[in-house]
Amino acid sequence: MGQYVDWGKVRSLLNSSSVPASGLSLESERPAGLKVIDVQQDRVVEAPVGCEYIALSYVFGSLTTIASTPSGSFNRYSLPATIRDALVACYKLGFKYLWVDQLCINQSDPVDQMHQINQMSRIYGCAAYTVVALAGEDSSHGLPGVTKARSWSYKCIRIGNFGITALAPSLRFCVKNSKWYTRGWTFQEAMFSSRLILFTSYGVHCAFRCKDDTHVLSETECHTPLNVFNVLGLLEKDDYWEALEQYTTRDLTFPSDILRAFTAVLRSIHGENTYYGLPSREIDNAILWTPAKFTSAPTSRRHGFPTWSWASHCGPISRPKWSAAGLALWALPPRGLGTEVIFCTPRPGHQWDDWIYRRQQDRMRIIASALHTGCLQSKLHLDAHLATPVCEQLYSRWPDPTAYWEDVFGQYRHDEIFSPAVVRIASLGARILVYSQTAKFLVGPSTSPLRDTNCICSKNGDLSGYVDIPHYELHSSTSYIAEFIAISVTEDSWPWDLVGNYSCEPEYKHYLAYTDGKTDVSKRMQKILSPAWGLYYMLHVMLIRRDEQSNVARRVGIGRIFLRKWAEAERRFEAIVLE
Repeated sequence: MGQYVDWGKVRSLLNSSSVPASGLSLESERPAGLKVIDVQQDRVVEAPVGCEYIALSYVFGSLTTIASTPSGSFNRYSLPATIRDALVACYKLGFKYLWVDQLCINQSDPVDQMHQINQMSRIYGCAAYTVVALAGEDSSHGLPGVTKARSWSYKCIRIGNFGITALAPSLRFCVKNSKWYTRGWTFQEAMFSSRLILFTSYGVHCAFRCKDDTHVLSETECHTPLNVFNVLGLLEKDDYWEALEQYTTRDLTFPSDILRAFTAVLRSIHGENTYYGLPSREIDNAILWTPAKFTSAPTSRRHGFPTWSWASHCGPISRPKWSAAGLALWALPPRGLGTEVIFCTPRPGHQWDDWIYRRQQDRMRIIASALHTGCLQSKLHLDAHLATPVCEQLYSRWPDPTAYWEDVFGQYRHDEIFSPAVVRIASLGARILVYSQTAKFLVGPSTSPLRDTNCICSKNGDLSGYVDIPHYELHSSTSYIAEFIAISVTEDSWPWDLVGNYSCEPEYKHYLAYTDGKTDVSKRMQKILSPAWGLYYMLHVMLIRRDEQSNVARRVGIGRIFLRKWAEAERRFEAIVLE
């Protein structure tokens, strides 16, 4: 490998017959109001119709923001080395136009900034290639081998007539050990790019992604992974939770950018239907995010964001466990000059997620148990035995989440459950409305080896569940009375590893009486109902703490309470404002 990039070889890699078609978006999908750099004139211009351009993905760092001029012209020698080298690389690769955020987005215009951030998926998705700067800590480092010689070279040892040469480090090594891989903004840039040109200290790599396969071609011989996009931590573009779990392990120079740097992912999956990072049409599940348990990363409260949003947690987060159905009615405060709240209805066409269960009747039995025990306000009367025919009828009635929501919550009017005073309070700041059942339980420390896990007990001391409370929300080392909101109904095994070792398993059998010998109960349900290793009907709950003056609540933690113990508690339905 030479000290400088062999541009002829790199161009031949890009034009190789084994490279899949680019699959660039149609012109109608291209970014609106896009500006690009004309690398021949050193000027920022309006992107010509149909032009091909290269996008730059890099770590800008804490350097001073680049000031733009009215004419769009600039002095390239005043630019950080990485941007300056990207101009050269673009020209050497045979392209006239380059997109760089610091120059192509008006940094002094908040409106233009937000417009471009909202279409970041299109900017990188429509680029002919994305140049990735893997080397260095920030944009002062440059692209190795472009204008500055690469420091690494092959070492060859002669033993008799044989020569032994060390291969360059693998692309996996270069990615995993790069600053670029740890940064928040670069996550979505790589996620939406399908053709990458990666500059490392050990050579240039070209990675191409198509629907069913990936190709990696390298300037030098090295250990190349079979799927570089897996190495990069990239994934399907419609997997919200996978993306969120990976993204929250990344770092940001400015913590306030936590939502902005994830906007392209949110919009590509959920369009306009997001609220402070949560998909509003899947709010019952999304609101149950929790801080990741098995992580060595430091965690803290991120101020400036509502406690119910994952954006308020500085550190990795985990997706929620499975839920059968929601028990709460969620609403967004009025927007603009509006006066009516916006109900969070299920996404049209969304189906029940039954990868856990083979039979829909199991889900219906869980939901019906919540109805039968008064966890929902409904005029629907159910047979207490909830035999299979009853559950089959319920599935016919609720074939999807939308039908369930309309049947259970569609009866409500905005002004019936959310008074004008409550709506007015909710309109002040980053708040959300919820109408659900609340109850109070004792919360105290557990013997669990897992941090942040606390026991929930009834007022008479019976173990009723568990709740995860981040360390920054803990305010007492002794037991105290706490308030919970019912979020959704589910089932789970006895959480030995979470609440510690008790002398024996409590006889918390299902609230509704069944026997293993009932002929109308599936084998799966017989296993669920077995007293030794059964699963238990439980509620996903949110632990809240209210402000004494405004009565506005904060999310403190997420937990689970046995349905039977919830049904035995003093409960009431009410409207709550969360911030």
